[in-house]
Amino acid sequence: MTLNIILGIILLVAALFLIIAILIQSGKSKGVSSTISGGSSETYFGKNKGSSLDKKLAILTIVVAVIFMVVALVVYIAQPFTDYYGWLFDRLGISVSGS
Repeated sequence: MTLNIILGIILLVAALFLIIAILIQSGKSKGVSSTISGGSSETYFGKNKGSSLDKKLAILTIVVAVIFMVVALVVYIAQPFTDYYGWLFDRLGISVSGS
């Protein structure tokens, strides 16, 4: 596999994860609207379980977003570099182009 394909797969998986993770996360105002409307389906013991899962998902989302940004920057910066120094990669036996 070439480097471009590997980085493309990483970007695709990260993008899909970010879309799904953001849609799954509960909003910050969920607790406020629940308090105003009086509806509370959470029990005393189950209250922290949901919030800890939300915190873990939020942290994981931030980590994947940072990875996505770094890989996107690497692809952007490396593209002119691989176009100009492609002969060096060919000589070293490193395949970076899609062809």
